[in-house]
Amino acid sequence: MHNLSLILASLEMSTIKVAIAEDHHLMRTGLSKIISSFKNMELQVIVGSGNELFRQNLSSMDLILVDLDMPFLKGFETVKQLNYSEESNYKIIGLTNDMVNQDVFHAFEIGAKAVLPKDLNEKELEKALNSVVEEGYFLSDSLASLLIKGLEQRYRQKPTGYKGLYSEQERFILIRLCQGKKASEIAAELNRSVRTIENIKAGMMEKAEVQKTVSLVVHAIKHGIIELSDLD
Repeated sequence: MHNLSLILASLEMSTIKVAIAEDHHLMRTGLSKIISSFKNMELQVIVGSGNELFRQNLSSMDLILVDLDMPFLKGFETVKQLNYSEESNYKIIGLTNDMVNQDVFHAFEIGAKAVLPKDLNEKELEKALNSVVEEGYFLSDSLASLLIKGLEQRYRQKPTGYKGLYSEQERFILIRLCQGKKASEIAAELNRSVRTIENIKAGMMEKAEVQKTVSLVVHAIKHGIIELSDLD
C-alpha cells in the first residue's frame, strides 16, 4: 500500500498543470481540447480575460498561456502582473495572431518564456509546452529570428569587444540555444557529454552575469555575439 501511494504521488507530481486566458471562445475551446489530449498535462483553469485569470487560484499552475492580443486588461499587462505575482512559480507563455508585428522581445522582457503563434500545429505546441517546463524557455528558429530583429532595432549601436570574449565553440552552442536546441541535442551534435555542454553554458552565464538561458540568449543578441545571419 505504501509503495502504491508513492507511485500515485509520483504520477501526480509529473502532471503539468495548465491555465489559459484567451478572449476568443472558439480559440479557447480548441486549445482546451488539444492541451487536454497531451500526455501528463491537465488543464485546470480556462478563462476569457486577464481580470478573470487573477480571480483564480494560480499557485499550483506550472504553465499559464496568455493571449497577448486581449483587450481590457491587455495581454502584455497580464503577463507583467503574473510575473510580479508572489505565486510566480509558474511559467508564462504568450499567444498571438501576429508574430511579425507583435513585440516579441517585450514579451520576453516582462516575463514570458515563449511566444507562440495561434496557428501552431499540435505537435509543435506540445513540444513548446514541454520545452518551457523542462528547459525554462522555448525558441523556434522563426521566434529566434524575430527576437534578434527586435533587439537589433533597439540596440543599433552594439557595444564592441563582447564577441572576442566567446570561443567558436561557445558561439556555436549559443546559436543552437537560440534555435531552441536542448543541451542533450547539442551534446550529440558535438559528440560531447551533456554535462560538458551544461558546464560550458554555466561558464557563459557567469561571463554574461546572467542566471537564465533566455537572459544569456538576449545578452548574446544584444551585444552582437550572435546575429540574424548566424541562424541561416
